[in-house]
Amino acid sequence: MKTPLLRERDWGSFTGRFIPDLKDEIWPKDIETLEEMKSRARKFLDLMRETYPGQTVLAVGHGIINKAIQSVYTGKKMNEIEKMMNCEVRELEL
Repeated sequence: MKTPLLRERDWGSFTGRFIPDLKDEIWPKDIETLEEMKSRARKFLDLMRETYPGQTVLAVGHGIINKAIQSVYTGKKMNEIEKMMNCEVRELEL
């Protein structure tokens, strides 16, 4: 199953730019907020619970949405979730 729920953060007007270079810039209002990402993460977790109850599922997503999913799952703030390395696997039991 493909789902847009696992896509990278919508960077709006910053799309295509190198994120570390944006540190001192004013962020435009068209960037997906962390709360919007967490809402998308909740929808993804609900979709997995409803579609694959009792099954093992491998879900592959970008770093920041993975962090948002773990934030929703654990109830922790996103900055409290340890950064994932490339190809790292984390297990969540729904």
